[in-house]
Amino acid sequence: MARILVVDDLAVNRQFLVTLLGYAKHQLFEAGDGAEALEVVREMRPDLIIADILMPTMDGYEFVRRLRADPEIASSTVIFYTAHYRKEEATQLAASCGVAHILTKPCEPELILGIVDQLLQSTDEAAPTLESVDFDRVHVEVITNKLSRTADELGVANQKLSALVDIGLKLASERDSRKLLDELCEAARELFGARYAILAVGKRDVPEVVYSRTSGLDANADIEFDCQMLAGGIAGEAYRDRVTKRLKPEKYESKNNGLPHGIPTVESLLVAPIMSLKHVYGWVCLTNKVGANAFNDEDERLLGILAAQVGRIYENGSLYEDLEHQAAKLAAEIEQRRQTQQKVERLNRVHAVLSGINTLIVREQDRQQLFDQSCRIASELGGFGIAWIDMIDLQTQEFTTVASGGSHCRPTDGRRNFSPPERDVDELLERAISERKPVWDNSLSQDTSDFYERLTRAIQLGYRSRIVLPLVVENQSVGCLSLLTQEPDFFTTDELKLLRELAGDISFAMRHIQQHEQLTYLAFYDRLTELPNRSLFLDRIDHFVHTGNLEPTIAALILLDLERFRVVNESLGSGEGDELLRLVAARLELTCGGKDALGRVGSNTFGILLRDIRSPPDVVHAIENRLLSCFWDPYYLGGVELRVAARTGIAMFPNDGGNAHQLFLNAEAALKNAKKSGNRYEFYSAELNASAIEALSLETRLRNAVDNREFVVYYQPKYDLASDSICGVEALIRWQDPLTGLVPPGRFIPLLEETGLIVEVGRWVLCRALEDYKDWAAQSNCVPRIAINVSAVELQRRGFLDSLIESIQDAGDFPEAIEIEVTESLMMHDLKQTVRILNTLRGLGVTVAIDDFGTGYSSLSHIARLPIDKVKIDRSFVQGMVGNPEDMLITSTTIVLAHSLGLRVVAEGVETQEQLDALRQLKCDEVQGYFFSKPVPKDQIDAMLI
Repeated sequence: MARILVVDDLAVNRQFLVTLLGYAKHQLFEAGDGAEALEVVREMRPDLIIADILMPTMDGYEFVRRLRADPEIASSTVIFYTAHYRKEEATQLAASCGVAHILTKPCEPELILGIVDQLLQSTDEAAPTLESVDFDRVHVEVITNKLSRTADELGVANQKLSALVDIGLKLASERDSRKLLDELCEAARELFGARYAILAVGKRDVPEVVYSRTSGLDANADIEFDCQMLAGGIAGEAYRDRVTKRLKPEKYESKNNGLPHGIPTVESLLVAPIMSLKHVYGWVCLTNKVGANAFNDEDERLLGILAAQVGRIYENGSLYEDLEHQAAKLAAEIEQRRQTQQKVERLNRVHAVLSGINTLIVREQDRQQLFDQSCRIASELGGFGIAWIDMIDLQTQEFTTVASGGSHCRPTDGRRNFSPPERDVDELLERAISERKPVWDNSLSQDTSDFYERLTRAIQLGYRSRIVLPLVVENQSVGCLSLLTQEPDFFTTDELKLLRELAGDISFAMRHIQQHEQLTYLAFYDRLTELPNRSLFLDRIDHFVHTGNLEPTIAALILLDLERFRVVNESLGSGEGDELLRLVAARLELTCGGKDALGRVGSNTFGILLRDIRSPPDVVHAIENRLLSCFWDPYYLGGVELRVAARTGIAMFPNDGGNAHQLFLNAEAALKNAKKSGNRYEFYSAELNASAIEALSLETRLRNAVDNREFVVYYQPKYDLASDSICGVEALIRWQDPLTGLVPPGRFIPLLEETGLIVEVGRWVLCRALEDYKDWAAQSNCVPRIAINVSAVELQRRGFLDSLIESIQDAGDFPEAIEIEVTESLMMHDLKQTVRILNTLRGLGVTVAIDDFGTGYSSLSHIARLPIDKVKIDRSFVQGMVGNPEDMLITSTTIVLAHSLGLRVVAEGVETQEQLDALRQLKCDEVQGYFFSKPVPKDQIDAMLI
């Protein structure tokens, strides 16, 4: 065992030699430079010194020269271990210093051990030293060469380090892990001057290739990568040991290196693991260094650094990708949860609507309330901003919007009709109706809403989804429920199941209400004639009675029974009998103006309630001219002409009963009497029967009177107070009945007006008066103007004016002979039409007077606008003015105001001298009354005019 001193400024170099020589059991000492080595040599007297040449403080040459200069240690054996590339100069200088041998770094361990053993066994003394001048020259040359080489090496190293930094920055900015590996493969080959580069990467700490890359190979090269190749050969050793591996400059086949098949022959190889501090991912391998037969230590060191840097970046990138993947996964999960929550909220809203509808249909029996409340529930509980229901008329195919609701629904959105052409443009509505299944649109736009204003406005308000749910009753679409929301893509198959159930519930409720209505209809209506049955008819009578709708006028309950109806059933069949009942009901409904006061109360009996009548004769007139007129024309049943007759029983309210039941019983009793007596009608009261018979008899006699010219004209003279002479007469009709004599006008004139006979009689009176005027004109120059009353029936009759003008022209064209008297109430009935007629008459020369002034509207503001000539003060004011200051005030005021309007005033009903004197004092223009003369025949007027 020898004592050996190792001198080197690099600890790693010292450690290498110490370790190597330690296996040979030598005692080893270390020194970092020449100066330190001298101290160790003097102290330890080593058998062998192995020294580097270039070292700080004192280099190897200076160390050896001082060593030789000290006699005590001058015989020490020295070996130079250096990386100097000019070996000849170094050898020469070493020989001059007495250095035994020079080893060039790097050096094989076997060579080092052999030289050490050889020198330890040798007994030669140290070589002599050169002269000082020669030694210094050679020393300087060697040092200079060494520094030059070191500078070159540092320049190359600096370039590599600069390139390495650039590559590191470039790789650090790469986010795509595969591009990062591609960059490493290309950059490593170029940076270290390799002909080929191969890269293989697997999963973290799993030797299974998931990505590979080559550089420098022909694009058409057939390279076979084995998924398990990460662990094979020297590359696999680098992967497993996590250290950079380098092959000596000898030829190896690629199959011995763990490289893929197809890689060219390997002349030199350098492989580094791609790893982070904790994990290994793969390796990058360089082969066949250009310009050299092997890769050096610096290449090994720098490739290891580069691969480790890429390993960390790759790991960070992988972690970042994993993070992005997890973030995307988390975002997708959050979005999925949000969508799920949104879907749950939507489903909850629809569930709430469904629950509300279910509660509604249990208690709601009114169809309109069902529609209104369904729209409200859809809006308030379901959050649908707009909801409406459209119903279809199965006959006309016309839609009516019957209900609507929502925050953006206006009152005008309801009750909207639209016809089939407009409906056809609404594709959703048309499809829902025809297919009888829900149809929806989750992307409403303006382009789809040009067909009607309501949907256009909804889209303008931001509504993007709409569904149309058909309402199907008895397998037929009868309407649709439309729901709109501002959320796009709202309606899905999940909501559809609930919404279909919702529409089904509403349809069920509609069917239930329809069945309830049918049951109600059957309970209160007659299925055959569709008229109210006996129960409903009596309820309506009771309603009228109890609510006071029948007061203060009287009313009549009439039961109408078809005669010989059993014969019709037996001869023509029950089917034709039913048809006859339907036809009679239709005529009665038309006559009565509806079903409110009409009902079928027996097999062939109908009930009629007459309201707003004044007297029993009105009832008789209604029966004769309205109800029984339904039987004037024949009925046709199965091609057979059938004449039908009817009898009626009448009960009067309130005299014959105060409720429907009593009235009906009494009307039935009256109907039985009518059947027994053979009369067309019978009143329950004997007195009313007599009165009705008398009224009917009077009407019949009146009609005969018109035909037989039994009427006569009487005249009552009018006096001018200024001249005390006759200035006119008023024509008054009288009836000379052959049976009873002269009939008072109060008994027959109202009947004439009621029956319309007044028109014919009035024309006759006018013609008679014109004839008398012509006669008077032929006998005397003092011809009185004839005043004729015109009734409301005449004035309102179409053609009255033409008829009046024609009568005047036929009589000889004496319009100045006639003065028309019209009541003020009649004038105000149709003021515009009245003014037109009166203007025409005045234009012809006819005088116009207002009769009975003060008993009607009594509006002088209206009178000022009327085309009139005279005002007649009613007899009630004239007769009361002497003893009643109020009547006197009214009379005087009327006279003054009439004169201020340029009108003449006539006072009628003058019966005393006091009345006459008062009228003279008030300057009344004309008077008439029993004080002068009662109405008399024409011959008596003739005498007065002489």
